[in-house]
Amino acid sequence: MAVHVPVHVVHAAGAHRRRIIDAFRRSGATSAERATPLDRIEVERDGVFRSLEKSRILRSEPDGRFYLHEGTLQEVDERSARIGALIGITTAAVLALVIALVLLFR
Repeated sequence: MAVHVPVHVVHAAGAHRRRIIDAFRRSGATSAERATPLDRIEVERDGVFRSLEKSRILRSEPDGRFYLHEGTLQEVDERSARIGALIGITTAAVLALVIALVLLFR
């Protein structure tokens, strides 16, 4: 069963993700040594935050402070870009095949 998510919802989630990441960068919380309490970073622990935490882009220290792991962020973004490119190439190949079949059996 396909799940249909409106484009504006996807865009809003991406913008919210960027705001959270930017807040961590502005606060300087970009390493375990510079981990910062969330109230100083001024972000809420919402669904997007939890998603970033689950993917280990945002990490917590035992004392409850958080930081942005730039290396993991880069890996996740690169993986997403590769998947997007693969989907685009696959879509183009299927479309070319359909066009070729239509022209062949006219």
